[in-house]
Amino acid sequence: MSNPFSKVFEQCKVGFPLWQKWLMTGAVAIYVASPVDALPDVIPPITWADDLFMVYVLVRVWRSPTLPRLVGDCAASVSRIGRVLREHANEFAQGFKEGRSVK
Repeated sequence: MSNPFSKVFEQCKVGFPLWQKWLMTGAVAIYVASPVDALPDVIPPITWADDLFMVYVLVRVWRSPTLPRLVGDCAASVSRIGRVLREHANEFAQGFKEGRSVK
């Protein structure tokens, strides 16, 4: 069984877009402020470990590189790729409904 945070730590090597960093900040703030935790806060110094770990993850995320927004040609290329993939998915679904073999 792998660590559920391993993908986040791997992504820290590459970086995150700014919007993802802010989204994670909001999620961690809600988690830390929430009374519902992985470890209920009955013995405060000991059971704050999960909250401290989430803050540690957030610090790692903010210290990772900030990836640029996709603009101009890059954004257009991604949009074009998405459109082509949707068209092929629609063709596949239509062929599947009609019982055709799709190559």
